[in-house]
Amino acid sequence: MTILTFPSIPAQSVQFGLQSRTQAFMSKLTSATQTVRMAGAFWKGTVSFTDLEVDQARELQAFLVSLEGMNGRFYLGDLSNIAPSGYMANHPSTVLSVVGGTNTGSSLVVDGFPTNGQVAFKAGDMISFEGGGGYRELKMITADATPSGGSATLTVKPNIRSAPADNAAVTHQSATCIMRLASDKDGQWSVAPPILSNMSFSFVEAVI
Repeated sequence: MTILTFPSIPAQSVQFGLQSRTQAFMSKLTSATQTVRMAGAFWKGTVSFTDLEVDQARELQAFLVSLEGMNGRFYLGDLSNIAPSGYMANHPSTVLSVVGGTNTGSSLVVDGFPTNGQVAFKAGDMISFEGGGGYRELKMITADATPSGGSATLTVKPNIRSAPADNAAVTHQSATCIMRLASDKDGQWSVAPPILSNMSFSFVEAVI
């Protein structure tokens, strides 16, 4: 299946976040609650465009129609978080790589940092990499990361689904994963005089 590239048209507003999966058990006697985190958390969001000119509107319309509803796939991340806030913001072309082929859970060892002893990534920065099954995983870094000896252990969420290969590239600019429309009804738009288009659609991570 061909995975499309999302059009580079500025959005008016973006909603983005992680949909966790938790089971809760409440005691009928004491109301004490136990929770269990389940695997399978996924990214989701909504993006809105307003007052689009004709050329922009038609580019987005063609993109939505090409998806054929929930069947299509495209790369997208958090459009409000496309660059890190640590010093890696000043090194957009630097290639970072995974160290080892056994990274699991919420820890990812990465090397290739150009500077040591300074915060390379800050909590809230986004990265992505190709997982062991060839599926792109999007992660948020949840703790500041300061490299030592050119490498650092990143604390990420959601947990790694499939360990990436040794030396797999780590993307730290405009990080994305594979998304699909949330429903077949999301591929629609509205037009009002003077021929200005508005559209808003929701998407979810297409987890394999």
